[in-house]
Amino acid sequence: MNPHPFSGVSIFVLGTALCFGAEEFSYEAPPDAVEIQVLNLSSKPAIDGRIDAALAPWSAEGGRRLAWAPILSPNWDKRIAGLSAWFALGWTEEGLYCAVWAPGASPEKLLPVQQEAPERPFDFWLSLDVRPDPDPGAIGRYELRFCPAVKPFKPIDFQSFTFLRVRRLGTGSAPGDSGLVVWGESDGAGFPMGEGWTPGQPSASTGVECRWASAEGAKGLTFEAFVPWTDLRLPGPLQGNPLFVGAAVALPGAPRAGWLGGARGERPGRARARLLEPKKAADPAAHAALATPLLIEGSLFVQPDPISVALPAAASGQTARISLLDANGAERVSVQGKPDRAGAAVWAELPTAGLPDGRYIIRAAVPGQSGGFIDRSVCLAGEYVGGELRPERERLEKRAEALKSRNLGVALEGHRQRALACLGVSLMPPRARTPEHLMKSIAMLADARVILDSVEAGRRPDPAGEGLDHPAGLSADVALGPVEVVPSEKAGQARLVVHADREAGWSASPFIYGTFSEPLRSGFPIYGMLHAQRLINSSFEFGEEDPLQTVRAAGARIDRAAATAIVEGQWLALLDAPEGAVANPWFAAGPGPARFSLQGGAYNTDQCQRIEAPAGSAGAFAAQAVALPAWRCERYRLRCALRGAAGQSAVARLYSQGQLASEAALGPVGAQWGIFEAELSVPAIDSPQTAFLFAIGLDGPGAIDIDLVWLTPVDAVEGFDPDAIDALRRLGGWLRWPGGNLSSAYRWREAVGPADRRPVRRNPAWQGLAPFFVGTDEFLRLCQLAGIEPMITVNAGDGTPEEAAQWVEYCNGAPDTPMGRLRAENGRSEPYGVRYWNVGNELWGQWQVGQCEALENASRFLEFEKAMKAADPSIQLIACGWWPSGEKQKRWHEALLDGPGDKMTALDFHTYVEVPPLPDVAAEAKVFAIGAIPVQQERALMQFRQDCLNRGLDSVRAVVGEYNNRPNETIPPRQMAVANFLAYAGWLHAFLRQSEYVMGANATEFTVFNSGALRFGTAHPRVELYALYAREAGSRPLAARLETPVAAIPSRIGSYVPPMFNIPLIDAVALRDPEDGSIAVGLLNRGLEKTIRAEIALEGFSPAAQGTLYRYGWSDSPFAPLDTPAERPKLSQESIALSATVEIDLPPYSLALLKAAGAMR
Repeated sequence: MNPHPFSGVSIFVLGTALCFGAEEFSYEAPPDAVEIQVLNLSSKPAIDGRIDAALAPWSAEGGRRLAWAPILSPNWDKRIAGLSAWFALGWTEEGLYCAVWAPGASPEKLLPVQQEAPERPFDFWLSLDVRPDPDPGAIGRYELRFCPAVKPFKPIDFQSFTFLRVRRLGTGSAPGDSGLVVWGESDGAGFPMGEGWTPGQPSASTGVECRWASAEGAKGLTFEAFVPWTDLRLPGPLQGNPLFVGAAVALPGAPRAGWLGGARGERPGRARARLLEPKKAADPAAHAALATPLLIEGSLFVQPDPISVALPAAASGQTARISLLDANGAERVSVQGKPDRAGAAVWAELPTAGLPDGRYIIRAAVPGQSGGFIDRSVCLAGEYVGGELRPERERLEKRAEALKSRNLGVALEGHRQRALACLGVSLMPPRARTPEHLMKSIAMLADARVILDSVEAGRRPDPAGEGLDHPAGLSADVALGPVEVVPSEKAGQARLVVHADREAGWSASPFIYGTFSEPLRSGFPIYGMLHAQRLINSSFEFGEEDPLQTVRAAGARIDRAAATAIVEGQWLALLDAPEGAVANPWFAAGPGPARFSLQGGAYNTDQCQRIEAPAGSAGAFAAQAVALPAWRCERYRLRCALRGAAGQSAVARLYSQGQLASEAALGPVGAQWGIFEAELSVPAIDSPQTAFLFAIGLDGPGAIDIDLVWLTPVDAVEGFDPDAIDALRRLGGWLRWPGGNLSSAYRWREAVGPADRRPVRRNPAWQGLAPFFVGTDEFLRLCQLAGIEPMITVNAGDGTPEEAAQWVEYCNGAPDTPMGRLRAENGRSEPYGVRYWNVGNELWGQWQVGQCEALENASRFLEFEKAMKAADPSIQLIACGWWPSGEKQKRWHEALLDGPGDKMTALDFHTYVEVPPLPDVAAEAKVFAIGAIPVQQERALMQFRQDCLNRGLDSVRAVVGEYNNRPNETIPPRQMAVANFLAYAGWLHAFLRQSEYVMGANATEFTVFNSGALRFGTAHPRVELYALYAREAGSRPLAARLETPVAAIPSRIGSYVPPMFNIPLIDAVALRDPEDGSIAVGLLNRGLEKTIRAEIALEGFSPAAQGTLYRYGWSDSPFAPLDTPAERPKLSQESIALSATVEIDLPPYSLALLKAAGAMR
């Protein structure tokens, strides 16, 4: 018998019938929403895996308790039987208790102990969100997570897998009773779970307890956990606040089950599970047994026949009557609820056919309870839809069709097509059940009407409201900064009139050519690209992927075939070594025999590599496949730490093409660590895509400890790659560092001082390890070498304002300040004078350490601003923004602009775009769509500017701190290269046109080397393009009028490509150099099929007789054949005769930059 009375019975309102199976726990159709009850428990439950009695899903009598709700799966098929789980919550004065029952799960069948970390493990994830004003669709702030153990278990192994790449798995975690690893995690705003947490025991830092166990008295597994209110940053129990809960379960070989009310996984946008305050029933006694339904007051049903309703049964086999009452209280429909087969719920379908529109009441009455009923008001609107919207749509469609017969011209025809797009998205879904569908339909019909009114009047409709967020997208024939865009009536011809006498009052910022960099997988690209040292995991710590995975992840940075042969032992024989005896991606190799082990007492961080070769051994090595810039440099400087028996020596070797290229003796060593240096060499080669084998160890019997092995080309400039320095110098601008996601957990003090004594940590944001060999001093020296400006992102995730202020003082403080003295001790007396500081990175993202809400982000900025400005009042602070499209994003920015808006220099925007791999969309259409993405993104930046002006914040600028185009495997490589080129060129022109307030932008190529560069050692194609325009840094934009052929994307393609009409095929920008008076005109043909002849009219300017024309693009079509390997675009230069009018032919997907000297007239 349950000693704790239930707080109520929840009603579920579903789009279609919900039915619980007795044994299979299967569903006939997915529900829209589920409400979770939270019971008041009289005492803190014991965390033993047996589930507290008040929440037990079974009883001795076989009846199932009412507090349980299902964890739903997105796959409504027979596999659901094995995926089902049940979920319940309870609370005490001390904290929150949760319990899970997975009937189909068992250690023997579905949860075997894994020999290695599985690609898709069993995984239970609980997300809690306790806030007075939650953001619908957002995930919870506090999370617990559980998955199978690795055997033998090494927590760090999990760090190599994507599902854990932003998680903190504690080194004290261990397998649970059922072979499960259990750990907790948070985003930094909640409990900092992880370190030292063993299943079944409280965390060292919190009171959280958890336990998995086999279910007693029922099938499957059970789980329970207890989280103190203090860990949820609450002073006590719920206190009337809504509790938003998400839960998910995934089993091997099956997708993750859907979230309860979370915008996460395969079921985004579902209604969120929530705790609602019970309504007062007529009988106070009944109030204890009833709770309000999930149905929101005033819910609107557009086409609801029938309305499906379900509620948990008050007792096994109990029934309830469910009725639909009109506004006068008259019963219009009444249905006896039917119990499900398990006796856990009662459900009914309420027919509504023939009922007039209006307000109604759904009433659920439970027999035996005096006055026991629940009311909820709803609205029916099907008649309105049928009687009003459909005829209106038909009238507008006829108007649009009639306009088609007129000679509208290209521009107005584009707007007519957008009106048709509005009508298309105004169609109601077949079984629409929400007011959102109706409101959207009404709004789209209204927009179509306004557009058609304007087209009939011969004018452009008001562009207000157009953009990524509008279901019918935008029309692109608007003024883009100083350039007016007008659709041309002449196919294949464009005309640009440049008003040389109408110069903008601002200069194009040099920072728009900037770059962003942080250590990602295995530290790349900071390590191995910018930092010239070539070996991965030089300090032999746990945390990297195995040798073969590392080779596969390297992509074009290494010759994969040769590197695979290396790690498979074809160059140097592999030796057997127990798992964990060699740190990845190193591997044991040599003639042997030998014993390998990882030892403590390391020279750097936690462990070193030990090799012991017995008498008679021919030697053994720790080896690694490595890419070297041998096309440029044949000699390499080796530096390592060694120790061993007195007189012991080591040997290092480099292999090329399977043959020993060079070797060097190291020693003799001693019992204490010593630093040894040598030089190795390889033959010169022609190809920048290379693979070599590096090995260090013994060439005979002996024992040696090895640590911190660095292999650096001798042409490195103060530790950095000379090609990288050169490319950064050509670009100019600034470099953003240390992240990125890493910055939200970055401890800057760990990355100053002697480099070889800095710790190597597990990367808290990405896979693998995060070395700190490039710290503040090294980064700032790199900027000096390349002649670029530094931008530093401070840790506003789990960092503090005081920590950030000390960092400012370290960089900019006088030598007599505390941090200035530390800087001087580290070799730099004079301040660096770092001007630009980014306060936080993507704090809106669930992957971010320290994720927070909009108001908290604004509050954090104020705290950091106060502390950092106290250290140096002259610095400029860039706040953590999002992207200026979308309702959530706008609320994020409003909190900043309406709060600390007058204290910030700029907002930092990030955009990563793509088109989905849709099989029914041709590759050419995807390429064009990617190239058109900057069109809508420029409009978003323009809207942000207007938002600032509306608030009187004229001085607030925008920084596009990260932007990139994600790869698409459904687009052949050569076509993808074209798409990248068009996107980057479009972004560059947009930033130049909007440079009045866009003060900088950082392409997320991380370094100047990237997979987009096609192979190691070659710069990303955008470097040549941006370097060409970087010569115009400081120039002033000129007013211009562009008449251009246009195109359309009539329907949405994924999340980033809305319907777009009147897309200019020619994209233009005009600039004037204030020093020599010359004019530069950039023209991009984003079309994919035809050459366009562009006429340039230079009004108010007398050009010299000859000018220079730069062309950048392809010499032949990338669309024939489709499987042609990717090819880099080519840059060419030619002289061109100039006059007041110049004509240039622009091939498809190409760019031309005209440089003209002359004088104003």
